Order: sequence, then structure tokens, then C-alpha cells
Amino acid sequence: MASGSLCVVLQEEASWDSFGQDASEWIKRIGAKLICKADTVDERVWVIEYSGIPFWISYDDFQSSITLEPKLDVPDSTIEQITADIEASV
Repeated sequence: MASGSLCVVLQEEASWDSFGQDASEWIKRIGAKLICKADTVDERVWVIEYSGIPFWISYDDFQSSITLEPKLDVPDSTIEQITADIEASV
């Protein structure tokens, strides 16, 4: 993805097979809304909405991680706040 904004690594280790369950748990945990899914052989990308902003939550086999990245250019402070909210919920 290439929004130009910061992204959040939600989960450092994941797999293609576990992405569906893992992503669903992250979506629920951060209080986002699932908009659509795109699943291919080597990448899974779902579009979600969080605080009115569209994001990609994705897995790709190169990094084997799950990331959250805004689809639009947003201030870094938005991503930093999401990170702080996630850390506070642990």
C-alpha cells in the first residue's frame, strides 16, 4: 500500500490461513467496520472504516504480518492515536 502515511503493524507474525480470523479480531478490537474483502494467493487486503477514515488491513506473504494503513493521506497524529488506543487496550 502506498498512502504516504504511517502504518501500524498490528501483528508481527501471521499467515495467509490465519488472516481472516486475526483480521476479524483486530477489526472488533479497534471498533472498526468492515467494508470489503480482497483475497488473492499471496495477499489479503480488507477495507475497513475507523473513525470515518477508510483503512486497509492487510497481510502479505513477504512480511508475514498484519498491517493497518490509511487509504488516504492522513496526519501522522491520527496513526499515532490509533497506536496509543491499541496499546492502552492491551
